Amino acid sequence: MILLTVLSASALQLGDAAPPIAADTWLQGAPSSTAGKVVVVEFFATWCGPCFKAIPHLNTLQADNPNDLLVIGVAADQEEPDELLRRFMYVTDMSYAAITDDHGQTYASYMKGMDVSGIPAAFLIDRSGRLTWQGHPDLLDGPLSEALASPPPEVHAPVPLLAVEPPPASRTVGAVERLRLWVLSLLH
Repeated sequence: MILLTVLSASALQLGDAAPPIAADTWLQGAPSSTAGKVVVVEFFATWCGPCFKAIPHLNTLQADNPNDLLVIGVAADQEEPDELLRRFMYVTDMSYAAITDDHGQTYASYMKGMDVSGIPAAFLIDRSGRLTWQGHPDLLDGPLSEALASPPPEVHAPVPLLAVEPPPASRTVGAVERLRLWVLSLLH
C-alpha cells in the first residue's frame, strides 16, 4: 500500500509543470525559446504506421499557428540512427521540430511518467508550462484550440530545453536500417 502511494505521488499528472525536453540531437527546427508558446510533444517511430498517418495533421497544426505553437516530434525508438530518422522526416514531409532521445530522458519523463505505452502519443503544454492534455495526435484539435485561445501569461516559465549534446559517434547503418530506408523511399 505504501509503495502504491509513493508511485502515484511521483507520477506525472495533468496540471503538473511539464518536464524538461531533453534533446540529444535536434534533427530539425531547434527553437531558441518556448516562451509564450503552446508546445505539443509528440512521440513517434519510423516503423509506426499510425505515426506516419499523424504527420500531415501535425504539419497543418504547426503551419496554421507558426507564432503560437511549437510541435516537437520525439523519436521514441532509441535504436534508430539519425540518418534513418532524417530520411523518414524527408519522405513523410515532416515539417515541425524533431529530436532524438538516445538517453531516454524525455521518454521516461512523459511516456513512463503518465504510464503511456502506445505511439503516436501527444502531450499538450500550455503557455504557462503546464501539462494540460495527453492523447492521440488526431484528437488534439479541441484541447489545442483552448490552449491557443488563452493569452500568454505576464510571466512565463518556459519549458526548459536542455542543451544539445554532441552527436554520438557515427552509427553504421545495418541491414534492417537499409531495408527501412528502402521501404520509406518507395512510399515517397
